[in-house]
Formats: sequence, C-alpha cells, structure tokens
Amino acid sequence: QPKKDPILCSCIKYLKSLGFDVGGSDAKDLQPNAFQPNHGDIALFYYAKNNTHHAAYVKWVFTPRAFYIQETNFKRCQYSERVIFSDDPFLIGFIHKIEN
Repeated sequence: QPKKDPILCSCIKYLKSLGFDVGGSDAKDLQPNAFQPNHGDIALFYYAKNNTHHAAYVKWVFTPRAFYIQETNFKRCQYSERVIFSDDPFLIGFIHKIEN
C-alpha cells in the first residue's frame, strides 16, 4: 500500500506548504481574528458531532456570503475544493493575514 502524503493528511501541513506561518500542528490551536472572508484568509471550522477542528485556504471570495476554499484532509487524506456560504453552521471565523 502506498504511503500517504503527510500534507494531504493534515489541513495544517497544507496551509504551511502554502506559506502560512501557523503555529501548532492542529486546527484547534487556531483562533479567528475576523468574521468576513478575504482572499488569502484561513477559514476555520468546527464539527461538534465528532469534535473536529478544520482549517482551509480561502482562494476566492465571490460575495460577502459565498467563498471558495482549498483544503486537505476534509475528506481523509485527500485534497478538495468547495464553495462555502457564510451561514455554514460549522464555520467559526477567519484568520486575516497579519501584515508586518
């Protein structure tokens, strides 16, 4: 059986591979600093049913209510892309990139 790509099996490792300086190794360690999406943000999700935190890259913002994400490990050890709406019950917020 082929070895799984560690980036595909971790939403945090995927964000790090895109150049994000995210601390920790788990999405539960991340806290939102914004509640409207911007291109280039990190979107944060929490799935209470299985106590899982998730983080994804905001590739495009179509409207303040709809945006497009790229992610890994939403589906176990796979890359995926989705359109998310701002009323998604699992969305907890965003991390806007902090400019130095």
